[in-house]
Amino acid sequence: MAANAVNENDVPWGPHPRYEGLLLKVLVPGAVNPALNVSRVRVDVGKQIPPHVHAGSSETFYILQGTGVCYLGETAVPFGPGFCFYAPAGHEHRLENTGAEPVEILAIFAPPVA
Repeated sequence: MAANAVNENDVPWGPHPRYEGLLLKVLVPGAVNPALNVSRVRVDVGKQIPPHVHAGSSETFYILQGTGVCYLGETAVPFGPGFCFYAPAGHEHRLENTGAEPVEILAIFAPPVA
């Protein structure tokens, strides 16, 4: 495997493959790093990432901007920039943008999600 560098500004936003109204930038795909993948996700005002689980991957996600509420199972955690969350494989989680600007997240999945 070769070393790799990416400038996020060179990666266009695209629609999220599962959730309408979300935008996604895949910065490090599993094809580049078979141990994990890294994406940036944008959740517009009033939108949410609905309840879901990743059966075979854990997700660590860092809030870059915006405010809202993240649910880890039934536990609600209000968040702002600088919060970091971890959802182990098989653990239900969701996120709601309750603020006045888009929420932007840096998401890391290990192993990579398809």
